[in-house]
Amino acid sequence: EHFAHPTYPAGSGRTDTTPLESRDPQDMSQTDRLIDPRSCGEPHRMLGHQPRPPAVPRCLRALSLAALVGAQVVNVAIGADTDCVGPTAPPEAIMQGGIRYIPHLVTQPYQHPQADPQGFYTKDFSSIHRRDLPIIKDLGADTLLLKPWSRWPASSSLPDFFKLMKDNNIKKVIPTFQAAKHYADTVAADEVFPRTEPTTAFAEQFLEFGGSVDRGQLGNGSVTMVAWTIDLSPDLGKLLKNVGSECETSLVLEDESFQRYMNILNTIQSFVHTPTNDSVAPALTNVSFLVPLDMSRISWSSPTVEASLSKFIECMTDGSWSPQLAKFKPWWLLSFQAPVNQPEKFNLQHQLATVSASIPNTTKAVVMVGVPALHSAEEPAINSMNLNEDFDRNITHYRQPIQDYCNTSSNSNVTNFVGFIYDEFSDDWDRGARGPFFLAKDSIEEMEELCPRGSRLKHDIQACAHSDKRSTHVYPEYIGLASSSSRYLRHCVRPRITESLFSEGKPSSEGKPSSEGVVCAFMIPPWQ
Repeated sequence: EHFAHPTYPAGSGRTDTTPLESRDPQDMSQTDRLIDPRSCGEPHRMLGHQPRPPAVPRCLRALSLAALVGAQVVNVAIGADTDCVGPTAPPEAIMQGGIRYIPHLVTQPYQHPQADPQGFYTKDFSSIHRRDLPIIKDLGADTLLLKPWSRWPASSSLPDFFKLMKDNNIKKVIPTFQAAKHYADTVAADEVFPRTEPTTAFAEQFLEFGGSVDRGQLGNGSVTMVAWTIDLSPDLGKLLKNVGSECETSLVLEDESFQRYMNILNTIQSFVHTPTNDSVAPALTNVSFLVPLDMSRISWSSPTVEASLSKFIECMTDGSWSPQLAKFKPWWLLSFQAPVNQPEKFNLQHQLATVSASIPNTTKAVVMVGVPALHSAEEPAINSMNLNEDFDRNITHYRQPIQDYCNTSSNSNVTNFVGFIYDEFSDDWDRGARGPFFLAKDSIEEMEELCPRGSRLKHDIQACAHSDKRSTHVYPEYIGLASSSSRYLRHCVRPRITESLFSEGKPSSEGKPSSEGVVCAFMIPPWQ
């Protein structure tokens, strides 16, 4: 009841189920039209868009959605050295390519660790889904990593979202359970072990989550669950300093936040895998569990980081710290975030090789990388943080992480990596310094990672970076494959790239570069 859904002109014969690609441009509502951000001057500039260089004025025009999602997708082969993604991905890969998809709106406040999940994938956001999924399809992705979704009865509309995924040839999904909420509850209660009685929130909500990922809720085969994960990562920046040389005597075991974290993981595994085979979530018993690790919090410039990381992963996987977790052989979800224009301090290929060498050959990992959409101004230098959004990033900038991933995977000694995901589809205006997961911290205030002097109505470059204390600055708010903006009830995205990421592009039937268009949808946010 909080949302306004798109409507179409009287007598048009159109409904919200009519494929956008088949509509005549003159017969489309404003919801579906593409808008050139440079076309009609200042009155039409949307909140959050940086001004472009002067250009020949163009009037506002309506184009079919195909002009955006299929536009200027040129025939650029990825090449033999990047055949680890797309249709030529090796058999052990669980995806051709993935994207973390959360349809954030510009004015949307970031979720508190103890808050219930938001309805990003319900019918209320359907106009946003219809805006985004065709674009994701043309990027060549076949898998979506989703944020924790809202509880029943709102989750009853999930099959509609999964059907829309299938209609766009995106047929694989990685759902996320909201573990951070229950970790935060133990922090608030000053307890180390979570409460797991059948009537507790933890037990009830995991039962609901398990039911929401069965075959029926996934659209009876519309999509396939290839793995599942949680929204909580250990704080590697803190823990790696205390790993030591022996698992059994490691100071990490004395860290209360790590104790809470491991108890959450063990509890989740006990819900899924029971001695009597009466799992509360049978749909998850034969699906790989991805343990998130936020690698962007590691100080890679430290001389001991490689040895500490290797020992940490060894202790986590060999049963030294959790025999129960090791028994079911979880996989890893390794999350990296690239800094801006600092390749000499962010060697992703080296970092991937380091991690791969630390993981046993029997353990697999999915790699997720966030790529910044910023560039440094000419003057002064980048260390002054004089940055701007780069509207003209080319495909090389976004494809480089795939190149690094594939170069690492092509090594005959590397057999761990089974998938590559981009974090994320569009900018999150209130992400602040946060990574894609909450960190298992000592207090809820630390988990929030509030942006000092920041605002959810504007991007915050000066206030919301995090670094490894050696000037390798990461700006998570600008991580995304599409620039997001809003003006009143109109919420828009503008893809920053014009070619397929994971497979060879197809020639566009339209001559319009997607980089010159914005696709929008109307929706009333419930938090206004």
